[in-house]
Amino acid sequence: DAAGIAEYSGVGVARLEELAHAFGDYERPAAIPGGAVTGYTNGVEATVAVMLLNALLGNLSQEQSALWLTPPPPDPAFAGTKVA
Repeated sequence: DAAGIAEYSGVGVARLEELAHAFGDYERPAAIPGGAVTGYTNGVEATVAVMLLNALLGNLSQEQSALWLTPPPPDPAFAGTKVA
């Protein structure tokens, strides 16, 4: 809930709602993790949160998405390995 997030983050409910509406008003909103966000001890968690926001918006690996998650190429060391 917004009140719990506001208390945890120290950002007021009104500001959180303002940011959410501003972000959601874009035709294809996309939050891009990186830079300073990833440089802190909670960088992995922050990056996951940003990518989850994109997934919630339906803007992740979809035809019109700004962001795509692609699997890495197969490792040649495992060529021919059968997966159960």
